[in-house]
Amino acid sequence: MKLTELADLGKKGAEMNCTHQVLVPVLIMDTPEGIRILGITTPDLGDVQAEKAWMEKAIRNTLREAKATQYAHVVEGWGTTFIEASNRVQGQIRDLPPDDREDIAIVSAIRKGRSPLSFTSVIDTLPDGTRKVREWSKAEQTEGRMVITEW
Repeated sequence: MKLTELADLGKKGAEMNCTHQVLVPVLIMDTPEGIRILGITTPDLGDVQAEKAWMEKAIRNTLREAKATQYAHVVEGWGTTFIEASNRVQGQIRDLPPDDREDIAIVSAIRKGRSPLSFTSVIDTLPDGTRKVREWSKAEQTEGRMVITEW
C-alpha cells in the first residue's frame, strides 16, 4: 500500500469517526498480515504529559509487536491562527480560550525511518451538535512525540 493511500484511509476514518463528541484516536497499521486498525484509549492519569508519554509508549510497542512497516495515526487536537496568542501560552494551544482555537483532526502517515506525511482538517460543530471535518490540508511540518518514525 502506498503511504498516500494509508493517509487517505486515515482521513476517511476521521471523517466517519468525528461525528462523535470526541474523535477517538486510531492507529492504522500496514503489517505482514495486512491492514490492522486499533482504537487507542488513554488511561486518566490526571496529568496530560504522563498520558501523552503513555500513548507514545503504547503506540511504539504496538508497532513493534505487529511488525508494522508503516502506519497512520488519527487523532484530534487543537489549532489556531493566532500566533501571538499561541506564543503567550508557550505553544500549548489547549490553554487558549475556546474562541482562539479550533478542534482539528490530524492524520499522520509514516513509513518506518522516513519523514511523515501529515494532513489536518478543522472540525466544525454544527447547530444540531453533530460534527464534520472541512477540507483536508497538507501540513508542511509535523513534529512532536506522537510522530514516531522508529520503532
